[in-house]
Amino acid sequence: MNFQLDSDGDGTVALSEVRHLLSENRRQIGLSDQQILTLLDRADADHNGVLDLAEFSLLITSARAQPSKAKRALYNVADSVIAKSERPTVHSYLDAYKCLPPPIFIIAISLAQIFVFVGYFHNSKHEDLMSYCAGCWVHGHVGPLLFAPPLRYQVWRFVSYQFLHQGLLHLLPNVVFQLLIGVPLELVHKSWRIAPIYLLAIVLDPIIEKLIFKGALLQYTLDPSVYLVGCSAGVYALVTSHLSNLIIVSSLLLWL
Repeated sequence: MNFQLDSDGDGTVALSEVRHLLSENRRQIGLSDQQILTLLDRADADHNGVLDLAEFSLLITSARAQPSKAKRALYNVADSVIAKSERPTVHSYLDAYKCLPPPIFIIAISLAQIFVFVGYFHNSKHEDLMSYCAGCWVHGHVGPLLFAPPLRYQVWRFVSYQFLHQGLLHLLPNVVFQLLIGVPLELVHKSWRIAPIYLLAIVLDPIIEKLIFKGALLQYTLDPSVYLVGCSAGVYALVTSHLSNLIIVSSLLLWL
């Protein structure tokens, strides 16, 4: 459609003009008259009867303005982790988003953690599901995934310990939180940004924990007492990433 909404060049558009234009093309855009009225009422944040550029940008890129349920869902997920002022830009990226690649990292890592726990627990003998550390000890020896300082030369343990958990009460909160926070973050910021943050937190957790509680890296190197399991460090990294965004743009967020 070729049209000039801002006919007088004052940087605003009358709400009545936008409503008339949308109503004439409601079949094309897939919205009912009631949906159009509700949409415009929400867009006119200061209720002055006109839309400025910022309000108009939010209007045309809002989740409610999308005829596709899938796209509305995609917008709503992204909106949970971005500032209101960032939505037009992020939504323009989502318009070109083809789910290739999908936000697969957090989902894949969560499934792997669940499968490892279930697999090891299945091979255990009548242990307590809620508190048993499945896979931590195998046939009386340190399991191949557990982070054990005496075996720190086996460098994979700095990453693999995330797949072990101290029972279902440890596993479920970690998986739920990382899915609720990680999937929206990965959807907006992509896997190649979220994955390194998550994995770096996992790798650094044994070192940082020693630095905080023992005071020196040398003591960490010599002290064989800290055994680690769980993906909590990765979850904390995701929460911190989300909170940093909340702090930076807190005055612009919808719910603040």
